[in-house]
Amino acid sequence: MLALALTLVGVLAAGPAGALARRTAGRTASRASWFLRQDRVMHRATPARPLARAQKARRYTSWTEARREMKLGVPPNAHLTPRAGVGRPPVPSTVKRDLGLRRAPTGQLDILVPRGQPVRKGRVWADSRRRWEWASPKALPPTSVRSIRRLWNSGRKP
Repeated sequence: MLALALTLVGVLAAGPAGALARRTAGRTASRASWFLRQDRVMHRATPARPLARAQKARRYTSWTEARREMKLGVPPNAHLTPRAGVGRPPVPSTVKRDLGLRRAPTGQLDILVPRGQPVRKGRVWADSRRRWEWASPKALPPTSVRSIRRLWNSGRKP
């Protein structure tokens, strides 16, 4: 009985449905790796320039990573989203899609990037509107993290 089940699984995986699944999975993986490759190219090609004035930015990450960065500061080359406005935070699935993240974030840091901090400014490849993103080659101190917020799937607490 077990041999028959294994044979059927092998036939289904080798058939047209299995080929379609393999092709789709390959495309999804290659698309994600393409975005990561473009991001690395952008970081290598863009020089870091000091900010002329202090500016607000946001960082979307996991809740545990957000708590750690609140205590220890933001590590070098971490992505920041500039032009942080006021209002309700976006839904994690929207952030994931717009910023090209691997998984939906559960935490948001509000950061005041100090004047003179070197920053690489570029565009997010994953978003059709090509939002701006920043990455600083120097770590940000814990004093630059202004607040931390937990993100919920529905935009509200459960």
